[in-house]
Amino acid sequence: MKIIRVFCLIAILAEMTVLSGEEARLSFTPTDVSQIGQDLSNPDTYGLANPITDSTNITVDYTIPSVTSSNNPYNISVITKFAEDLTANNFTFNINFGNNLWDVYVLNVLDNKTVSLNSVSYNIIDSATSHPINKITVNKGGLFEVKGDLVVSDRRTTRSWYQTRLNFGSSGNVNIKGNLTISAEMATKHDNPLNGVKLELSEINSFTVGGVVTLQSIWNDKKWIRLNGNTRNVFERSFGGLSVASGGIIELEGQNNVTATTLTFTNSGRNEFNGSLATRIEVERTDGKISSWGNVVDNKLNVTMDASDPQNGYQVLRFSKIDNYENENWINYAFTSGANSLNEIVVKNGMLDIAMYDGMKASSLSMEGGVFSAAGDNSEMGKVVFDKIVFSGGTIYFDIFEEENDSLQINGSIEKVSDSSKLTLEMGVNESDLRAWLEAAGKDSKSVELITFSSEGSNVTAEDFSLKLLDGVSGEISMDEADGMISLSVNLGLVPEPESVACVLAALAIVAACFRKRA
Repeated sequence: MKIIRVFCLIAILAEMTVLSGEEARLSFTPTDVSQIGQDLSNPDTYGLANPITDSTNITVDYTIPSVTSSNNPYNISVITKFAEDLTANNFTFNINFGNNLWDVYVLNVLDNKTVSLNSVSYNIIDSATSHPINKITVNKGGLFEVKGDLVVSDRRTTRSWYQTRLNFGSSGNVNIKGNLTISAEMATKHDNPLNGVKLELSEINSFTVGGVVTLQSIWNDKKWIRLNGNTRNVFERSFGGLSVASGGIIELEGQNNVTATTLTFTNSGRNEFNGSLATRIEVERTDGKISSWGNVVDNKLNVTMDASDPQNGYQVLRFSKIDNYENENWINYAFTSGANSLNEIVVKNGMLDIAMYDGMKASSLSMEGGVFSAAGDNSEMGKVVFDKIVFSGGTIYFDIFEEENDSLQINGSIEKVSDSSKLTLEMGVNESDLRAWLEAAGKDSKSVELITFSSEGSNVTAEDFSLKLLDGVSGEISMDEADGMISLSVNLGLVPEPESVACVLAALAIVAACFRKRA
């Protein structure tokens, strides 16, 4: 009896092993548009005898053919869909695009369906279309979930200019718990100002990436991130970090009815974005060319820093000015620098650095915790401008150099939330550097202006700020008012050496003894 049970157990385990290693594969090239729309959640699509489980690996090889007509019938068509809930292991989608495929609904999650995948690898093998829109649509009530990483790679053979373009559309939700990486890796390219990598979030309801969003190109081209569309008032996005080495453009596409887009950073490490912030500008065209520039749309971007790892979570945003540009020559708008598009900056946990160009500002800085610092275009030192600051806690870090330092220009007030609110000012200077500067200047101290703000509406005194200094450095806060503006400065000096302190105390003791003798 025991032997039979053992054999039964072995048979069951063997069956489980076969099922866990089962591969689902679809290779398809339609010959007519009526043949597309395969249901990737259906085991029959792959010829499977067993249901798809969380251990099933799915691979799809799909070729959308070229046509002789300039109007490809596969445009705006549902290429594949998830008609039912699906949980699977690793999902690989390899796609070849024919010509004239500008707008392709590649993966489509239907209403109220959940697709949960362990990882996703999306590979553009080749494309006869320069910039096909790779659309992943998640319809109302739907969820597209990736428990690990979603990696998009474009290794096509370029025939002209290119864009590696990933679009998340419709009104459902996307949750990528790992990293999202979009990478242009083609071996050759043709020069064109529209070359680059683009992530479009459009109308998607909520979009969350627990890991880092990275856009990269081996050719160092532009990297666009379009955070919103234009059909709703408010958009919520959350990234566990944003990494763009150069040429980044954060686009705000909303029309006048859009109130704001909130981008929350939940970093666990240091990530850096280098690029520009652009907003929509209306234009008029004649024969496809811009004949006049109209109103700049007042799109707003809120940024919240709420690191999942408060000690190591660190996001740098370096904004530079950008010339007006257009993405398409047939629409009635283009993009321009969003000098006034930064709205509310909120720091809760972790560290946030922002670099602004001359003429750029944000509406407010709210310090609830964490660390904020100004940065420069190509350095750690910079100046930022806000209309106001409100704080209940937190730290502002200032890089201090011999001739210049970080600074904050506040056009309006600084307000504490309560009487117990305290804002820490951390000085980024060490004893050896400060000593060298003071000796070179022949001075005992160095006065550094950190913040200027309006006295009107402000409810703070010097006692509402505390200093954080490195060993060997001393400091004292002062506030001076002139013409309704307050300058907050710190007078930095050196902590006396123990021998110097002893000498001073000895001298004071001698003086005291002399006074006693005279008495």
